[in-house]
Amino acid sequence: MEKQGKRKWWQRRSTVMPAMFLVYTAVMAWLGRAQAATWEYWAVVVTCVAANVALHVALRRREHMRRCDK
Repeated sequence: MEKQGKRKWWQRRSTVMPAMFLVYTAVMAWLGRAQAATWEYWAVVVTCVAANVALHVALRRREHMRRCDK
C-alpha cells in the first residue's frame, strides 16, 4: 500500500461536507427570508450552523485519529 501524502483542503471530507451543508443552509435561509422577522427562523439558522461546526470538528478529529494510527 502506498503512503498517502497530505491531502489538499478540497479533498478532505471534514472540509467538503460541512461546506456543502453551509451552502445548503445559506440557500434555505435565502428562500425563507420572508420569515426572517420571527425568532424561530433565526433559531433554525443558528442551530444549523452550530451543527455544521460540530460536524466539521468531529470529522476533523476522525481524520486526525486515522492519520495517527497509520
